[in-house]
Amino acid sequence: MRIQVLTPQHSEHLLSYLARTTIANRLPSLSAFYLKCGVNEQCKGFSLNDFDNQRSTLDRIADWIGVDYELLTDLIPAHDGEHCHYLGMELPPNVIQFDRVRCCPQCLQERGKIAAYYALRPVSMCLRHRTSLAETWLDGSIIEWGDNDLYERICDGECAVHDISWEQEELSIHLGRLLKGQYTKTLAREFGIMDAANFLTLLSFSFNNSYRHPEVSDNEFWADCYQVLQHSPLNLFEFVEVLNGA
Repeated sequence: MRIQVLTPQHSEHLLSYLARTTIANRLPSLSAFYLKCGVNEQCKGFSLNDFDNQRSTLDRIADWIGVDYELLTDLIPAHDGEHCHYLGMELPPNVIQFDRVRCCPQCLQERGKIAAYYALRPVSMCLRHRTSLAETWLDGSIIEWGDNDLYERICDGECAVHDISWEQEELSIHLGRLLKGQYTKTLAREFGIMDAANFLTLLSFSFNNSYRHPEVSDNEFWADCYQVLQHSPLNLFEFVEVLNGA
């Protein structure tokens, strides 16, 4: 059997690349792809805590596809025990949720990939389309990387997309600007925020309760942030007003 070898797209999530490779080779699911590679078919993704133990898994996958091992490791966070190095940033590990499917159906239809920055948990909306990221199917079940016909079902509208609050949108827009390397004097002056990693770290402290319970919904996730900000020296609405003026 001749393997169809794809090239990762710019800023693509590792599992997005593997899912596209699955489709290109006419396999029904990522689980079936793993079987072909000789790894555990029940593998749901790659947990930050298990990366060291999963090097052999990535090695087998790279060998089956016929690409260099480093091509795959470049798409995952590098965990040094204290920090994660991802997308050119040094971040607390709890900022990254790498083993969950979080995607924008419109981006998937238009660009055929799931962006790497969707693995950053404070990013809860698509910065291109201003819509919430989908994490569940319409029946409420969590979207798994190993689900059959994953991309086709998402593009067919079988996943749930939720309304976004104005506070969530404002925070996400400014986070998006920082991720693009756009510096804002207001954020730097009021919060000491110099770049995206700085802002993500701030949000990680605000979302600390949610990070300890990764099963919480996006609404609960942002509500926890707001509750912390409301009890901080800077009121939530002052915080959002400052962001509006940045």
